[in-house]
Amino acid sequence: MSLKVLSIITAIAFAVPACTPVSTPIAEEGTSPTTEVEIEDQTPGAAEVDHATERPDRTPAAQSNEAAVEESVVDDAPEESGPLGSADQMVDDRTAVFDLYHISFQTAVREQEIDDLYGTFVERNIPLNVVNKPQATMSANTPAGWVGFFRGKDYELVLDEPDVVIAGQGGLAVAPFEEMIDDQLFSTGTDMFLTVKTADGWRLATMNVTLIPVSSADVSVEPVEQDPLDVVSAVQRAISEKNGEMWEAVVFRPQIPIYKIEATPAATSHFTAGDFFAEIEANSGTLAFELTDVQSEVIDDYLAYVTAEYAYSKDEFVIERGTQLWTLIGTPANGWQITAMVWSAN
Repeated sequence: MSLKVLSIITAIAFAVPACTPVSTPIAEEGTSPTTEVEIEDQTPGAAEVDHATERPDRTPAAQSNEAAVEESVVDDAPEESGPLGSADQMVDDRTAVFDLYHISFQTAVREQEIDDLYGTFVERNIPLNVVNKPQATMSANTPAGWVGFFRGKDYELVLDEPDVVIAGQGGLAVAPFEEMIDDQLFSTGTDMFLTVKTADGWRLATMNVTLIPVSSADVSVEPVEQDPLDVVSAVQRAISEKNGEMWEAVVFRPQIPIYKIEATPAATSHFTAGDFFAEIEANSGTLAFELTDVQSEVIDDYLAYVTAEYAYSKDEFVIERGTQLWTLIGTPANGWQITAMVWSAN
């Protein structure tokens, strides 16, 4: 799929590379992602976690989306509902993301059809960010290491039906999972997969995972005390002040992806957080990044997401509006850090 830089970027002298691949080293085949810990922050927890009940059945944003689905059934002729489009479109998008994760992705893993698995991704080496809950450590991986780990084994990935959140042209699939090897439980955890709408349909863009090896299932964990909304404030300040150090503190890695999508999914561009902020610092204008209707939700202690409406200004002139969707991972020692962003411009 050919990607183009958004015209609005050119208009503000904000020329961002159209697509910069995420340059995470690929793990050796046969290596479990659970062993690839890059950030050490060992923090013994205090509160025991009930993994059967710790995640809310439905997040607030998911409830909002479900209300839109119900309204479309009752009204039969839904009206436009702002940046998310019509209620009928909301139903279609939620169904597409649900099927992408629960059917296409799960089937490809179960049948070990690796080409089909990669076909569910927006690109081959999307980030796979893992938080080992008992150790309270974060690691950056790619799916290649995970594929090498399960390929050829009697491996099964059991997924619950996901909660689906749609925000503009971005979406989330959130669900608990179990990994089985030789019919024995190997690990449990929660998926929070970011999806983006492309010209070819919805695709997985970033995999964020909490992981609990079965050998550590009884280890208690400590939640992240920081509020995800603190990250929102830091991002706004970093952009308006062109503060690179503040930006680096709130992104997980400089290579995390940022997707910008105009009114049609065909106008999707992808670049890294590092390149994005280099252009911010080089911009000679006065920038402002205003967020409204901000919502955040913490999932399974160490995963979170943020949705918001945004207005992006240069020299007090609004040049872009739309919807934001961010995914975050965190630990008690590191706080919350952004792993991906979707900017859906109206």
